[in-house]
Amino acid sequence: MTANEMRAKFLLLYEGARLANRTFNDREISDFLSKAELEFVQQRFDALKNRTRRGYGDGVIRDAELSGLTSAAKKYYKTYTINGTVYNDDGTNSPVNPFLAGTKNNGALRRPDLDNNTTSTGEEPQDHFGIFVALPDEAMYILEESCDTVKDTCQKYNIDVLPITYQYYRKGIYDPYAKPYDNLVWALDWGAFTPNDVGDGTNESTKSYTISGSGSNMTGDSTPYYDGATSDATETIIINSNRARHLIAGKGWDIVGYNVHYIVRPKGIKVDVQTPGNQINSILPSDTHQQIVDAAVRLASASIVPEQGKYQVNQVESKEDE
Repeated sequence: MTANEMRAKFLLLYEGARLANRTFNDREISDFLSKAELEFVQQRFDALKNRTRRGYGDGVIRDAELSGLTSAAKKYYKTYTINGTVYNDDGTNSPVNPFLAGTKNNGALRRPDLDNNTTSTGEEPQDHFGIFVALPDEAMYILEESCDTVKDTCQKYNIDVLPITYQYYRKGIYDPYAKPYDNLVWALDWGAFTPNDVGDGTNESTKSYTISGSGSNMTGDSTPYYDGATSDATETIIINSNRARHLIAGKGWDIVGYNVHYIVRPKGIKVDVQTPGNQINSILPSDTHQQIVDAAVRLASASIVPEQGKYQVNQVESKEDE
């Protein structure tokens, strides 16, 4: 169903449910359809947001409804060397190193230390902190993520990534049975802000978007990699996305690959009857379009109900949510 076809159904259904002498233009209809589409995804994904208490992963129905939104980021890889052999599993199609090194100045959390001594002989500065990697702006809900790691001459693939909270980090970083190790990487959400320099207390964290890198969300050095001439090369990394992932590997393990699967955020629906080529259609499966139109009609109807009647309309809406 195209956006214009959804508009036609919207008007058809709305005429029968009209509660006042009010019509909507194409921009308003686009907004209602886009809002309904986003709420549809949120309700189907999160079991607590619908009355059936079934979310994504609970059965074939929910999975099929959101199947058109599942995607993945092309695997991020950095170049590394083992015994003089250079490895880069993604060939030459990716940046040499997509990982921004964590430091004491950019908000990174410390990694586990086997002897709890951050000045241990043989440790490098990059061994002290986790790293950051950009998440695509289209990523709405993360479904699965994994890492590839290297330590000395040992390579490990498809390592489990455990999403944690900051409270879990504090409780588990010194717990030998909870903290990351060779087969486990921790992950935390990061807003991709350039952290605040406290100063006199009036400064703010910054999030701006540039192509030059000056004033970017986050700018810093990459984790060291092998460039064919040196085993300790770095480059400037710029994270200009809305979100990043803060990854914390086990002691001594270097993250050289990261893979993530996620639910794509709907781009919104745009109605354009005069120039159909400019319309933006829903990216959800076609068998969900009628439900999106129905939800948009309910939203539009509720918008013109007198204030004292909105509560009853909202009650009806919540009972009809699936």
